[in-house]
Amino acid sequence: MESLRFEEFTVPGRPGDSDERVADWVRATDLGFYDKERDAEAMQRVVDALRARGTRLVGVYDDGAAPPSLAATLPVATFAEFAGEFTVGPNAAVPAHQISDVTVRATHRRRGLLRRMLEDSLSRAAAAGAAVAVLTASEAGIYGRFGFSPAAHSQPVRVDVRSGLRLRPEARALVDGAGGRVVDVHPRDLAGIHDAVFAGFHAASRGSVTRSYDDVQRVTGRWGPDGRGAADDLRGYAYHAADGRPLGFATARFGGWDKTPKELRVVDLVAGDPAAELALWDHLGAHDLVQVLTFGRARVDDPLRWALADPRDVKTRDVEDSLWVRPLDLPAIVRASEFAADGRIVLDVEDSLGYVDGTWVLTVDGGAASVRRAGEGAPGPAGAAETVRVGVETLGSLLTGAIEPWQAEATGRLAGGERGAAAMRRIFGGRPRPMNHTFF
Repeated sequence: MESLRFEEFTVPGRPGDSDERVADWVRATDLGFYDKERDAEAMQRVVDALRARGTRLVGVYDDGAAPPSLAATLPVATFAEFAGEFTVGPNAAVPAHQISDVTVRATHRRRGLLRRMLEDSLSRAAAAGAAVAVLTASEAGIYGRFGFSPAAHSQPVRVDVRSGLRLRPEARALVDGAGGRVVDVHPRDLAGIHDAVFAGFHAASRGSVTRSYDDVQRVTGRWGPDGRGAADDLRGYAYHAADGRPLGFATARFGGWDKTPKELRVVDLVAGDPAAELALWDHLGAHDLVQVLTFGRARVDDPLRWALADPRDVKTRDVEDSLWVRPLDLPAIVRASEFAADGRIVLDVEDSLGYVDGTWVLTVDGGAASVRRAGEGAPGPAGAAETVRVGVETLGSLLTGAIEPWQAEATGRLAGGERGAAAMRRIFGGRPRPMNHTFF
């Protein structure tokens, strides 16, 4: 790698300031994701977004390349990281190190570029006090060897609304009894509503990651789906409680008159209250001439089908991972987590990068959880605790609830015999599935 040069930099200046080095980094990232070339306005938008979230950029440059090779002018690998929060329990979030825009040019693969960028980034994250690193993966097979695993999932849904959203009487009573109402709003007016609603959802939802500047730009229609130009076809909706507080919002766009059946495509739907979420679905299903609602990111345990008179009105497709997590500070994660039951268990964790490698004693007492390395600190409660062996990637999924202990045991990802597995099922099992509404 003699001719390869690694550079780390942030985006200087103020909103509206251009920067050619950052622009070249964006061009290289766009090449890696097969995106179209950006015009000057679209480029400025992404530069401003990178600046707004305090992004650290990594570019790898090939000083030995010569024109007309693109490697002579653009980075051959890119990497981005920025700080956020990850919710691990009700009203309990931990510092998160968010990773994005990871690319390596096909001409420069198998040279260790990804490994170096990622391992260096995890080292910076741990030094900065992040409890976890998180990312959304375009290729699912890449990150497991670095200790990442799925932390949350979502699924596309298709809802038949030819006769409206036909709620069961109990669901209708829940919506009507809440006393709130849904109003149509211009997307430009959703910024404050989005911030208030998402804050409530994020605090309550295990698996949620904080949103950034660019998320708000898309919700309000200032950016189109690809970040190039405004979205002139976006519709906005807000649910207000009886006391006027915003408890939910949605955005959607019409699928077009040339499509059959007529479709309303839900782009974003976030609510911090079951009645608010059902009311938004009910309102979306009441649009004249709309025959089907689609939403690409519904939760995998979404209760919507159980609210309908005919559960078959909801059709689902493939379950997709929506977030990957990598534990870095196990005590911080466990202290903030909610577990299903009190108990004590010994975790023999394998972590090839060393961050959480070793034997840990996890104790849940009166709902309060803690973990310590075996042999450190005060002894735990009387009685021998069961021991289980688990890899760091599986542990991350267990802590968020993305995988149940019985699933980990059935696939060989958890070893400890029947008594160890039973202890894991008792302490870790039976929690609501995690949900993430942030993509980066």
